[in-house]
Amino acid sequence: FLQAAPGGKRLILASPFGGSVQSIALEPATGEPKPGAKVLGEGLGDDPAFAPGGKHFYSFNQGKLGCVSVGADGALKQTGTFGVEGLEPKGGIRASAVTVSPDGKHVYVNLYGYGEKNAQGKYSGYTAMGLYTRDAESGALAFAERLEVDKKMAGINHIVFTPDGTRGYYSSGPENSGCCVGWFTRDPATGKLTFGAFAPETGRGVQHVAYDPGCGAVYAAGTISTKAFWVFSTR
Repeated sequence: FLQAAPGGKRLILASPFGGSVQSIALEPATGEPKPGAKVLGEGLGDDPAFAPGGKHFYSFNQGKLGCVSVGADGALKQTGTFGVEGLEPKGGIRASAVTVSPDGKHVYVNLYGYGEKNAQGKYSGYTAMGLYTRDAESGALAFAERLEVDKKMAGINHIVFTPDGTRGYYSSGPENSGCCVGWFTRDPATGKLTFGAFAPETGRGVQHVAYDPGCGAVYAAGTISTKAFWVFSTR
């Protein structure tokens, strides 16, 4: 996973194989990348989710949540590892989505996978969304609760919020009951989410979603099987 860090001065490269993250400085005049030292640790390696201000980011890997601080010079340091016991994951987790609310108060962790086999020898499927509270100074997380969400919010792989944090948009991959682009509302006080609706045109699964707060557009990229790209108006 390669993501631009807030501020536009560096990139963050994350690899789930071995659990590593690496800061890559960008030369201001040419944009030439200059890789820094790698950081290895539990929970590191998935797509980084930055907190407001860019001083911390989070990722999920091998059943753990990792927190990394970003120094003024771009140096990375793992500052915490947190479990997901409150979500009780069973079987192999195929994908995850970690997102920080725009106010920095809450972190959302959505996991999905095949789950365990039932009595008929079939995989029952597993999906869970966890709500964590966040300490803005240290970046530490505390598990709050497992959220009950609509079945159309199963299998989420990306979430983006509006700047005020009261609405969010998500993409959900194939092989689950979500399999769409959808939206929800958020209660800033409690962090709880309420399903709004979904776009039926995306019913075969979406790999990624992005939001442009300037024009209110949602961009969605399909999967290797859908081979599609959508642009939606939110107004």
